[in-house]
Amino acid sequence: MLQECGNVVSWKRIQGSSGKFQAFGFCEFDHPESTLRALRLLHDMRLGDKKLVVKVDEKTGELLRSFVAKQRQQQGKPALQLSAGEMPKDEEMTKNDEHYLRAINLL
Repeated sequence: MLQECGNVVSWKRIQGSSGKFQAFGFCEFDHPESTLRALRLLHDMRLGDKKLVVKVDEKTGELLRSFVAKQRQQQGKPALQLSAGEMPKDEEMTKNDEHYLRAINLL
């Protein structure tokens, strides 16, 4: 599922003290757009009887917001007005989301 959002650099699923895998892990993508896509597409997605939780820490969130702000500035687009902690999202970023969602749903 993660690979459908972009190139995964690392994935670490957490093991408890008993050696049993826990229901969470950490993923690193090679590009900010992949991280943003995973946040948009996978957060709250149903997997069996559970909903996935996909989130970033504060530092990564700030890096993602800065990345999008810089891209928009280079493209001559106005800055997005975001509330505290909100991840950037616009029509350009989400135009191919359906394609990625179909690929994920085929898994």
